[in-house]
Amino acid sequence: MNAPFLLTPTKNIYQKYDLKELQKLLHSETDKIKYKLSNIDEKVAGQIHYPDPIAYYPNVIQSVHLLAIHEQHHFDLVIKYERQKIK
Repeated sequence: MNAPFLLTPTKNIYQKYDLKELQKLLHSETDKIKYKLSNIDEKVAGQIHYPDPIAYYPNVIQSVHLLAIHEQHHFDLVIKYERQKIK
C-alpha cells in the first residue's frame, strides 16, 4: 500500500541528516515509546484498540508491530535515496 503523498518521506532527507543521525533519532524515539508502554500490562494492552479501519482496529501490541514495520519501510527508503545520491 502506498502512503498518501503527505506521508511519503522526502527524498532529500539525507541533506538534513546523515544516516547515523537518523539511526540515533530512531533509537531515541524507540526508547521513548518503550518507556511510555512499559507500565501497561500486556493483557490490558491487548484490549485497547485504535480506531483504524484500514489496519482492522489494531490493539496496542499490534500497533507497535505495525509501527516497527512502517518505520523500517521509511528507513529503507532513506537508504535507497542515499544510494541513488551516490550513483
